[in-house]
Amino acid sequence: MSGRNLFKLPAILFLLTTVGTQISHATPVESLSVNFGNVRVNTRTELSYIITNDQTVPWKMTAFNIGGAGYDAQTDCDQLLAPKQKCRVDISFWPLMQGFQTGELILRFDKSEVDFDLAGWGSNF
Repeated sequence: MSGRNLFKLPAILFLLTTVGTQISHATPVESLSVNFGNVRVNTRTELSYIITNDQTVPWKMTAFNIGGAGYDAQTDCDQLLAPKQKCRVDISFWPLMQGFQTGELILRFDKSEVDFDLAGWGSNF
């Protein structure tokens, strides 16, 4: 099941598309808590974000950093995101062991920053 939510952040518009887990947020955020829920050990689940520059000036990406065991992220964002241009960020969780696991993705532009606080359970369900 997929869910979609819009987040209006300072200078960034996020369209959140979840894969496998419904995540809902009612208010705009600069720090986003993302719970992947229970994920079978050695199985990957992914969340995709579309980022749109809704301003009239380009944004320069200054950081794209992820940390945490079992977490990975990729983007097709260029170093410069022109006005009205979109790019995609994919965050995946692939637990290699059972238990609660946390991570963080920092996405920083010269005009704004969003911290994704990541959490998930590796399980053998």
